[in-house]
Order: sequence, then structure tokens, then C-alpha cells
Amino acid sequence: MMDKQRGGILGVGVDLIEVNRIRKAHRRWGDQFLRRIFTEEEVRHCFSRIDPYQSLAARFAGKEAAAKALSSGFGAQLSFRSIAIVSKKNGAPQVILEETKSVLLLGKKLLVSLSHTAKFALAQVVLCGSLPSDQTDDRIPMEGVSQPLTNSDNPNFLTKN
Repeated sequence: MMDKQRGGILGVGVDLIEVNRIRKAHRRWGDQFLRRIFTEEEVRHCFSRIDPYQSLAARFAGKEAAAKALSSGFGAQLSFRSIAIVSKKNGAPQVILEETKSVLLLGKKLLVSLSHTAKFALAQVVLCGSLPSDQTDDRIPMEGVSQPLTNSDNPNFLTKN
């Protein structure tokens, strides 16, 4: 059993999408597609980029990954527009839930990482925090989750076979 004050990983979500899917959906449905999926801030940010579709796809993947990390999926509890992937002042992405959905977090935090190429966008979201005392504690402790490999740990590390 883990110390409730220290917290741990409560959920993980990952999503990969082809950038062309977002491009084609926008061409087919126009601004209606954008309004259904993205917040005004997300659209404004993405269309300030050289290729807005790469950024839109990364944010779409971020929304999907956040829903997976929260173990809720999209439906009655959560919609695409109730999750926003915004940029902090330093450029790092951040997940924001609309006020009515923030109850899903209650002392928890969503961490997001986005990446994209010309063809694909990827997002990973980790839900961290402490569980209420009445819930089962099956979290993974943060300390010792992952230790980096070094050449001394594995002589074949990053070598061609």
C-alpha cells in the first residue's frame, strides 16, 4: 500500500493519428469540424503555424490520450471540446478541462507530451495524483518506475546486430 500523500500514476493514455485524417476532415466539413473538436484558442494557435494540420492532429491525439488516461472515453461525461490542449508561456503543452469537467481531476494532474511529423501526430498523457481514501490503491509508485539504461547495464545497448 502506498502513502496517499506521495501520489503515483493513476492512468496513462496514448494516441497516434495520421495528420491527413484531420486535413481531410477539415476539407470535407469545414469550420464545423473545427468548432466541434477544438476550442477557439486551439484553432487560433494551430492556424498561426506553418502547417496547422500537424498541430491540430497533435491536439486531437492529446484529447484522445487524455480521455484514455482519465478512463472515461468520450461520451456523456466528456466531449472533445471539454478538453483543451494549450501552450504554456514556455511553449510546453498543457491539458485543461472545462470547469464543469474539472471534478474529474480533484487533486490530480494531467501531464501531456505531443510530437508530430509531416505524416503522424502522437500524444501521451499521464494522470498523476492521490486517490480518495475510499478507493483501491493500485497505483504505480513514482520512485523507481524507470531507471535509465546505461552501457554498463547492457553491453548491446544501442549497437547494431
